[in-house]
Amino acid sequence: AAAAILSARSEAEAAALIRQYQITHIALQTHQDFLRQYFRLAHPSAPGVDVKSAFGYRLLHGGFVPTWLKKIPYQVPDDLIGLQTVVLLFKVD
Repeated sequence: AAAAILSARSEAEAAALIRQYQITHIALQTHQDFLRQYFRLAHPSAPGVDVKSAFGYRLLHGGFVPTWLKKIPYQVPDDLIGLQTVVLLFKVD
């Protein structure tokens, strides 16, 4: 379900899957970028560069946030700052 949602090719497709699976929150982080692997699972014949148009990639790297997601403020704990990771949390609204 996570691979399908984050690899969706449009906001509408992602929203439909989120409703189908009754997802209430989304968490993304850059430390271990799994979006490319998810995209490959969901779209095995698509060129790798197409991941940049996927819902999860645009959400994490493109600053794209649909109106039905509300960002939850989050600060990486001090003991994990060395990982230089970005964490984004969202509530489905």
